[in-house]
Amino acid sequence: MPTDVNMPPKVLSFVALLDGVYAKQFTGEIKAAYDLAVQDWVDGSKYDGTETVCKTGCLKITQLVESNATDSADHTVSISTYVTVLGDDNAQKALASMSRGSEVLQYNLRHRGGQLDELSHAELTLTSPPSLGKVVAKPVVIGAVSLMGLGKESFAPGSEQLGFRTVIAQAAGSVCGNMGAPRACGAKDVEIMDYSSLDRRETGVRIKFVMEVDSKADADKAAATLTKFLHDSARFTAALVAQGDGLAKVTGTAVDMDPTASKMGPPPVHGKGDDDDKASGGGSTGLVVALCIVSALLLVGCIMGAVYLVKKDKLHLDMNREEESARIFSGSDQAAGGIFTIPTAEVIGVSGEPSQGSFMPVNSSEGGMSMQDFPGARPPKYDDDEERESFSKLEDGRL
Repeated sequence: MPTDVNMPPKVLSFVALLDGVYAKQFTGEIKAAYDLAVQDWVDGSKYDGTETVCKTGCLKITQLVESNATDSADHTVSISTYVTVLGDDNAQKALASMSRGSEVLQYNLRHRGGQLDELSHAELTLTSPPSLGKVVAKPVVIGAVSLMGLGKESFAPGSEQLGFRTVIAQAAGSVCGNMGAPRACGAKDVEIMDYSSLDRRETGVRIKFVMEVDSKADADKAAATLTKFLHDSARFTAALVAQGDGLAKVTGTAVDMDPTASKMGPPPVHGKGDDDDKASGGGSTGLVVALCIVSALLLVGCIMGAVYLVKKDKLHLDMNREEESARIFSGSDQAAGGIFTIPTAEVIGVSGEPSQGSFMPVNSSEGGMSMQDFPGARPPKYDDDEERESFSKLEDGRL
């Protein structure tokens, strides 16, 4: 790889649409795989999954690859890519290598990201071809339709794809060209991003397409015009059949995604410093840390509040129990007048009227409870005592 400082750096740039990825996913391994795939493409090599293969000798002229992605439409990102080489000669070699087409770049990307689900079946479309200097990404219109009666194998690159692109371009109207000099769109203004078989028993193919226009106003106008045209299935089908060849098999159409205008450009400033990236990342990291701390403090506060309420309820319950016990043993029951009565039951063999003994709590020096006699209360007499007393009297008389 040349490193002669006397060779001035030259920047080449292009814009590509990558289907199946969101901008927030274009980082880490995905971004690294993309940048390596671009390097292989520029250096005239292909990556087969294990090693770089160069049929005519690797150029090894790439000094730096920078890429930045923004969301476009329907799970698609627009990637602005900058490639730095040294010297005019290497710049021309790089352009010649990239003229092999986006199919080589897509091949490298799939194999570089073979272990990543997002890239293993990646579909990549160039909307602004490689050129020297800073390329401006123009607005685009993206849509998807299904054609019934035509199989995927019959929609291979060739007359069928050319006929489809021609129908879309003609329906869009005069929204292509440079600002101030509009012209009718042609097949070259429409690219097919992806096509696949329908997941149904009926034979058909699903096609996702993109068309580049000159301004956002033109993109909005083209999106509205195409939406109306594509939803008129009879008219759309007739236009396709009129193209002949394989398209003559088309029996019907369906709109899978309404044409959507996307303002993609211009791309970010080339050569953004690492310090800017670190500053931006540092700000985001600081915000995340602050939110985590606040969340932790709120959680601790909730736990402490719950513990306090539980302890407060337990203390209140214990105090109620103590008051109840004190009320019972201090004789403060107002309903009973402070006197607890113990009824006595009549027992067989007991003479005399049953009486009721009572006790009432009185304060004593030892804090206990003492019995208190009541007037008229006498202990019961038993029959055996009376007989014993009579017998004793008889014995005394004898004496």
